[in-house]
Amino acid sequence: MTDPVDRPAAESYAPPAEHVVAWALLSLWILVLSLPMFGGNFIASPYNDQYFSGFAFREWAAQMTRQLGHVPLWNAELYGGLPFVAAMHGDIFYPTAWLRLLVGTTAGMNLGFAIHYVLAGGFMYWFLRRIDVGWAGAVLGGVAYQLSGVIGSYVSPGHDGKLFVSALLPLALVALVWALRDRRLEGHALLALTTGLALLSPHPQMVQYFLAAAGIMAVHFALTRMPDDGVRGVAL
Repeated sequence: MTDPVDRPAAESYAPPAEHVVAWALLSLWILVLSLPMFGGNFIASPYNDQYFSGFAFREWAAQMTRQLGHVPLWNAELYGGLPFVAAMHGDIFYPTAWLRLLVGTTAGMNLGFAIHYVLAGGFMYWFLRRIDVGWAGAVLGGVAYQLSGVIGSYVSPGHDGKLFVSALLPLALVALVWALRDRRLEGHALLALTTGLALLSPHPQMVQYFLAAAGIMAVHFALTRMPDDGVRGVAL
């Protein structure tokens, strides 16, 4: 009788084009929840700071950027004037600012939410696959992360900055796996890029938790011994 310990581990299920299918599934739920934006509606709740102030200064910034040809540095239209960049008026230099220039403020802010919800699930799926979680478990983990109570509710109060950083966290964990476990130089570059994007987000407080979580995982990967048979994980 074969010893259970000696039995080979059963391969987990994975459909053809598994990564494409995974990203499609992780996009489906966000597409359904974002249906109001296709009617021109603002998907964040109309009773929050994002709607009453965030939208206004982002629309102003988009108009002034088109007129000036660069990001405005000073807002002379409030009180006696105040700095625009230095006063942290949201995602001024984050990539989502370009969306508002291309498709308008309402559509740009809506797309910022929808895209980052998809990225949150997709990056978590990627991270889980890198640490040897099976396909079904990684997809489930991605859905659980993007639609968890904390992250899934960010759209209601319009907390896009928190969502941006939350979406980038699992990508930083992928970078740490590459850099510290797999010893790939591109992992360091990806970590630098991810951290830089997080710092450009409009929520520096959330970046503190981002760095703390990444630091804890960095210690884990740095102290975990690599298996004798080489690098494990699913290459993506």
